[in-house]
Amino acid sequence: MADVLNISSLFGYNIAPKLAASALGEYRTSVIQNFNNPGYLDLGVGVTYTPLKNMVLVFHPLNYNFIFADNGDVFTPSLGCKILGDYNTKLTKGINWRSNLSGFFSYKNNDPALHNATWTNWLSFTLWKGIGVGIEHGLRFSPQEKDILKIDSGLQNYYVVGLTYNI
Repeated sequence: MADVLNISSLFGYNIAPKLAASALGEYRTSVIQNFNNPGYLDLGVGVTYTPLKNMVLVFHPLNYNFIFADNGDVFTPSLGCKILGDYNTKLTKGINWRSNLSGFFSYKNNDPALHNATWTNWLSFTLWKGIGVGIEHGLRFSPQEKDILKIDSGLQNYYVVGLTYNI
């Protein structure tokens, strides 16, 4: 069962037509199982580049990764660099695609490594009057979560299928 909650907010001030000084807040956790155990809160500042109207690239070399967990010995918060890329497009009438890659690279040397990355791809099909079906597949790499989730490589994957509505 996929159990993922991801909330993010990006604020920027244009310093050039396609470049902005920016601040990003991102929160990730599960809801049904192990709410906020772990929960991740990233807060950072840097720059955002929008080379296309439907593409956003974020580079925040000053980012702090807060971690909330019952077992604080396993999870270590740290300062690092946040990189995010988001692209969305309409493939044809009624079919939309979005891809999002988010990564945190810690400046702290630790075992297990404090880096993490999530890559999601979402496809939606409009069937009738804005109502459709959405499919999302996500890959997540987090060495810190490896022992807690009892997985060999630290690589997790999930998929979600559900109803969509386009306003």
